[in-house]
Amino acid sequence: MADGQKKRKAKKWPKGKRLPKFIAAVAALALLVYAGVEIYRITNPEIVTRTALCETIEVPVSTDITDIYVVRDERVIEGAVSGTVVPLAADGERVARGADIAAVFQSAESAAKYMRVMQLRNEIRRYDRLKSQAMFSALKVGTLKTSAQGHFAEFLKCADNGDLNAAFDSLQKFRDDATSVEIATGGTLNLEQRKRELSAQIAALEPSVGEYKMVGTGAGSAGFYVADIDGHENVLNYLNAAKWTPDEIESALSKKQNGAAPAESLGKLVNSYKWYMAAVLPAKTAAPLTVGKELTIRFPHAEPKSVNVKVHAKNEDLKGRAAVIFVCSEINDSVLHLRREDAWIVLAEHTGYRVEDEAVRVVHNLYMEAVLDSEDAEAFTSGKAVTIRFSGAKPENVKARVYSKKEDESGKTTVVFLCPNVSGGVLRLRGGDAQVVLNGRAGFKVTEKKVESLTGVYVQRGNIASFRQIKKIYTGDGFILSDPSAGAGYVQMYDNIIVKGRNLDDGAVIA
Repeated sequence: MADGQKKRKAKKWPKGKRLPKFIAAVAALALLVYAGVEIYRITNPEIVTRTALCETIEVPVSTDITDIYVVRDERVIEGAVSGTVVPLAADGERVARGADIAAVFQSAESAAKYMRVMQLRNEIRRYDRLKSQAMFSALKVGTLKTSAQGHFAEFLKCADNGDLNAAFDSLQKFRDDATSVEIATGGTLNLEQRKRELSAQIAALEPSVGEYKMVGTGAGSAGFYVADIDGHENVLNYLNAAKWTPDEIESALSKKQNGAAPAESLGKLVNSYKWYMAAVLPAKTAAPLTVGKELTIRFPHAEPKSVNVKVHAKNEDLKGRAAVIFVCSEINDSVLHLRREDAWIVLAEHTGYRVEDEAVRVVHNLYMEAVLDSEDAEAFTSGKAVTIRFSGAKPENVKARVYSKKEDESGKTTVVFLCPNVSGGVLRLRGGDAQVVLNGRAGFKVTEKKVESLTGVYVQRGNIASFRQIKKIYTGDGFILSDPSAGAGYVQMYDNIIVKGRNLDDGAVIA
């Protein structure tokens, strides 16, 4: 009998072997479900945030590039010279009336030697200047080293951006700082020996320079020297800027560059700090450009990248066009070379914290009040949590807290309750029957005081949602900018703004 039972158990065993496979299948299925849930949670988080960062939005007068024509008070320096000309004034340098601006040599070799002599003399003057600062430099070697590092970093930055003039200036400043450190610390630089070497080179070169003559600016006024002539000097009458017409400006814009440059000239002088820019725009487009309005003009393909201007004049014609003339008093080497440029006329700039439209929410705070005997009012201490029960509303019970208390001369106390972020259902029935619930029992009737609607966002602070108001200063495509100076209670830099989330409330715990 025992043997038979053993045989029957042996026959049932194969059926029993299916059990581990079934468990494995269930486990695999559970693993797949778990993985799917986790993937969904990762790809579809309950809370999505964006960091509040400052952003600047420019509002152009037109979405199209505008052709700008630049007019300065320019005088061409004419003179017939034969030989090799060496400029003595740097491009963009302000020169005095009658100053020498060039030297004329009989040969290119003599001119090259003269230029080398001038370089050597400038180097000696540089060493003398740095030596005179040595008594002060010893007290601020650390500052000099920091300055040298800053100038070298600026040199690399300018070189990388392709601004070679600024790069050269930064390199010169770095060189001066490094030399000053050597002088102040008594380094390997022997200043006097270096000056003797430079003087010896000058003495060897000067006799072979030969004769040359100087050329000046003439008896005209002082001004900024510009070596290049482009043929557009005085195409438009500088003194008549307020009366330029659309036809005159378009004619100037279409004029060929270098079309009328004098055959014999030594450059030009810009006599005034004040200069003009002119553009032709549709009259409707130019409507916001009222005389006296201050704005910015940006040059996407030229230096400087932007200038601050004022609308000097606006003249419309019968064809629906407007000649808009801007005036500017910022002058530098880059400005002196502007003529016909692509430009953006920027009407306004708005800087604020960017908030996506989908994150913006309107919160309705309902204030209710009850007039109680002073004895009854004692139970309602400031900040105490209570419930307001609205008959017929959904939800019927609304969380509230004691907002304020004020006792009058008759001994009655007005208690104000704040119901934050109430629903539309409550707002629709807020004039009906409502009572404050304290310790689980309804008792005192409350009436509406006011409704406060606030526009803002919820921000994540740890695992808590907090409501922050926004002060809108600009509306864009799918976003707004909030005023960064709005202060406490408003969106601040680096706030984690909740763009996507459910069941959000001020002070609510979020996942």
